[in-house]
Amino acid sequence: MKSLDKSFQGSFALQADAQKVLAILKDIKSVEFLAPGVQSVLKMDEQNKEALVKLKMSFGSLSFDREVLLSLREIEHGVKLKASTYGLELEANVSVQKADGGCVVNYSVSAKSTSFAGALVLNAVGDSVVKQFAEEFEQRIKKALLEVHAF
Repeated sequence: MKSLDKSFQGSFALQADAQKVLAILKDIKSVEFLAPGVQSVLKMDEQNKEALVKLKMSFGSLSFDREVLLSLREIEHGVKLKASTYGLELEANVSVQKADGGCVVNYSVSAKSTSFAGALVLNAVGDSVVKQFAEEFEQRIKKALLEVHAF
């Protein structure tokens, strides 16, 4: 079975300062309340660019419950989060653009199979898994930014 790719993208406006939003997104410590499924951060590297996290997610009858290494890399106007688990490479790109009255957060979430098992998972439920992940990611970003009073 060949490698499969699934992706979903979206954007939303916030009445918040773009630089403050970006600062929160660039902090790996924020991953615990931003990334869907992350239950806790178990360990971080000294540069705060990687974190070992406890990940627990369910999509229909599929369930993920394990420790995963999550990496964060700064990109122009945003961040890229990457993780690999169960034959899948997961990636989220988030960028923040200044706009009238605040900012616009653009995001894309993708999953790529790296094994036969991962391809089976993506083939069976890939679109709904990536869409659910992306929607939860957007909800968490909005909630987290409001809770920490970044504005």
